[in-house]
Amino acid sequence: MATVKITFNNNLTKDFESPVTVKKLLNFYFKETSEKVMGITINNVFKKPQDEIIKDTEVFCITESNSYGNKMYQAGLKYVLQVATYELWGENSQINFLNSLDKGIYIKINKGNKFTSDDCLKLKNKMQELIDAKLTFERLIVEKKQAIKYFDKYHESEKSQNIKNSASNTVTLYKLKKYYNYFYCELPFNTGVLSSFDLEYRLGHVILLFPTLSSNGKIPKYHHYQKTLNTFENYRDWLKDLQVPYVSDLNSLVQKSKIREFVMCNEIKALQNLMQTANEIISKKAKIVLLSGPSSSGKTTTAKRLSLILKSYGVPSVLISTDNYFKERLETKKDEDGDYKFEELEAIDLNLFQNDMQELINGNEIYPPFFNFITGKKEFNKNSLKLQDNEIIIIEGLHSLNKKLLKNIDDNLKYKIYVSPFIGLNIDRHNHISTIDLRLIRLLVRDNETRAISATETLRRWNKVKYGEEQNIYYYQNEADTIINTALAYELGVLKVYAEPLLQSVDITSSSYEEANRLINFLRSFCPISSDMVPNFSVLREFIGNSIFND
Repeated sequence: MATVKITFNNNLTKDFESPVTVKKLLNFYFKETSEKVMGITINNVFKKPQDEIIKDTEVFCITESNSYGNKMYQAGLKYVLQVATYELWGENSQINFLNSLDKGIYIKINKGNKFTSDDCLKLKNKMQELIDAKLTFERLIVEKKQAIKYFDKYHESEKSQNIKNSASNTVTLYKLKKYYNYFYCELPFNTGVLSSFDLEYRLGHVILLFPTLSSNGKIPKYHHYQKTLNTFENYRDWLKDLQVPYVSDLNSLVQKSKIREFVMCNEIKALQNLMQTANEIISKKAKIVLLSGPSSSGKTTTAKRLSLILKSYGVPSVLISTDNYFKERLETKKDEDGDYKFEELEAIDLNLFQNDMQELINGNEIYPPFFNFITGKKEFNKNSLKLQDNEIIIIEGLHSLNKKLLKNIDDNLKYKIYVSPFIGLNIDRHNHISTIDLRLIRLLVRDNETRAISATETLRRWNKVKYGEEQNIYYYQNEADTIINTALAYELGVLKVYAEPLLQSVDITSSSYEEANRLINFLRSFCPISSDMVPNFSVLREFIGNSIFND
């Protein structure tokens, strides 16, 4: 009897009768390790469950704790929820996966009457039933015309249009029971691995919860950020008014040479939001503006634009970045891989920062530092800084909303702003645009443009950045007096031009290859938009270059 030796994830080896199917390997690994395995790759090529292996091979099992595997897990749960909804309330019911919220996905379900908490429980039970049945996600390659015909039949015109815009003559669809759909990553080999999930009912809507990369397979506690949700809803309503709720509508503007006007509408909307914030700052008579947000949110440009708007209202300001108050590199903690923990508050020289800010508030003179990221040391300016009578301080940084940062200064003097790109544009009703993916693509482009960091390295670091943000930043959203949305509905068409070649440069042997390929597939949904249309004062220029705010 011929056998093949299979090595799993470089640490588990077993002989199987030849040929052995991928499905058999998946079942073996799941039973042996109890890990929720989504699929198998060989040399970073994804394998279908029915594929056969006839020679000794090293395989990599993608689990929920892997970045790409976690995306597969989310997509699988979304598909299960869709099918459960149809089976409960019929195929005319509508499901819209609107946006990410905390560590879940915010969903609107229209079943003909109000969606209640009892309905939420019914949906959860039906999903569990589908998961317990261990149903196969069947992967199919179909002709473009067939896919368009199917989605037209179900009145999902935005999906039909997305497929029409595809350059390929075929489409990859998945089938679950009798329903078809597409996603921008592979799906798990069956529903049985999706055993950890929860549904949170919230005022007629539902939040789908699932394990995150840092939750060790458990469902993390949900925190409701109403201000953030309002920001999403406001932008989504504005896009509906402009008749651009989906990417297919954005692409239509590009194809009809009407995109320039839409770009300017976005930029004007962003400036209006900043002007409203400036008026609130003046009305409150704040002395310190604290501006925070996760990586690649556009904090620096937002702070500088806000400063100019305040100046136009007769209120001068001074900009201070907490990054310039980092501890010396030798004093900064490292993680187990030797990377510096810049996402921790303790990375900042708090004593120096607090003393300097108190001195400024008291009307005294300081000599602020500049942090040299090459030498890893603070350099102190010869030029002093002292506030004018009506001048305010704008403090920008990851930890600006952390109460410990300026615990020595009266809260009545502060105005707090949380900044992040909350894009209201969706690919279609079942594929939302993740805020995290948008920030990652921004970061990929900026790292390459301004710091000569490769896409492979940016992708390698990203999970650590996200973990640091989960621990130290997201919680403070509700602390903010206002939330500024830095998303521009057109920006992914611009970023696509820069990001695609960077992602294509990720070698097939890299551990980041699947994630790079997923982002490439995602960006294919967008028609390219020339950067020439982006004003030099736009927050997008912080990432693609040629900003008037660059020092």
